[in-house]
Amino acid sequence: WHTPRFGSVLLGPEVGIDWENDPFQNRSWVWLLQQLHFIKDLLIYDNENKTLDGLKFSDCAIKNWYKVFKNHSYDSHGVWHDHGSALRLRRIIEIKNKLIENNLWDNQNQSIYQELIELHVKYLISEKYYSKGTNHGLEQTITLLIAVATNMNEPWSKGCINTCKERLVYETTKMFDKDGGHFENSPHYHGLGINQLMMINTILKKYNSILPASSIISNEFIENVTSILIFMISPLGELV
Repeated sequence: WHTPRFGSVLLGPEVGIDWENDPFQNRSWVWLLQQLHFIKDLLIYDNENKTLDGLKFSDCAIKNWYKVFKNHSYDSHGVWHDHGSALRLRRIIEIKNKLIENNLWDNQNQSIYQELIELHVKYLISEKYYSKGTNHGLEQTITLLIAVATNMNEPWSKGCINTCKERLVYETTKMFDKDGGHFENSPHYHGLGINQLMMINTILKKYNSILPASSIISNEFIENVTSILIFMISPLGELV
């Protein structure tokens, strides 16, 4: 697996990945490994080569991760990083959906992925591990929303809806000030925040039975924060 800024590391060909591997002695690389960032590259490989090899490897890697960490304490920051865990769950859900689409789904997969998703939901919904009022907190909430939207038949899902709504309202209003500027006054985070707003809007419109999109974000709000970009200057002194 080739990671930008670091280099290549052998993860296979077998799927017994060494999850303790830290070849560059760098927390950022470990963070990428733990969020299963390599799955993105495997799916690109499948798309370019018209195979399912990357998907099958991803499925095995996810099951291997679960085997190693299913009883791991949520207090382990390396494994259960607030932002990294949210991104990991998105990849798990993406692989689950692709397995179903490609007729690679069976009862064993159903059981494992249900347990995996619920394990992550319990972490994300916990107030103890919720990074309230930060970019990470919003990422956690978006992932929780995705998990609820794609697992409405699970017994835990309905109990998460109110938490999603409360956190989405808080995080989106906390993120942008009344003038439409990002509270960190950063062009980068302003752009990231707009992407997050658009993602929330897209999810709520697709799964409109959960929450009406207008109850969280109005079109006027998105237009206002987007228009601010016209007046923003990057650290290089250039217009964004």
